[in-house]
Amino acid sequence: MAGRIAEAGRPPVSFEKGIIDMSQLNPMKLLQLKASWEQFKIRHPRLSPFLGAVSAGALREGTVIEVTVSTADGKKYSSNLKLSAEDIRLMEELKELSHSM
Repeated sequence: MAGRIAEAGRPPVSFEKGIIDMSQLNPMKLLQLKASWEQFKIRHPRLSPFLGAVSAGALREGTVIEVTVSTADGKKYSSNLKLSAEDIRLMEELKELSHSM
């Protein structure tokens, strides 16, 4: 279900067309998500500074982002993407959204 997020008992929110139905967002869930994010940052203290450094200097058109996930049983999954101008605009919009919360 690429580009969609679903919660049990609720229809998925689609990101595929760049539209989020704001009526489906639960303010209490957003507050819980914020608290969970703060706990995640405590458990993984190096991630936030890394992402800050990357977003400050490396996210521009043509940058390649590569991600590798290694499971506990030794499997590896890797992928990469090359950022386009549209990707950069989306990241800027997400940054603005995160600063307004």
